[in-house]
Amino acid sequence: MLVSGGLITALVVLALGAAGCVTVRPEDKGLLAQPSMSFGSDGRTRAHDEHIFSNREGSYGAGGVSGGGCGCN
Repeated sequence: MLVSGGLITALVVLALGAAGCVTVRPEDKGLLAQPSMSFGSDGRTRAHDEHIFSNREGSYGAGGVSGGGCGCN
């Protein structure tokens, strides 16, 4: 019995969509509410923070959560 590619694609899309429907537990909401988890931030604040970090550490950039380094956060 052959299954068409369109049916398989539809099932995969449906499965991925259903996986996104999750209730966030209260203990996880604290982690998601941290400022580092937000998509956007104030540009002036970010520019100021990057200026301070570049002066303190002697480097520039990698100001996001996934920045480089040894990974010892």
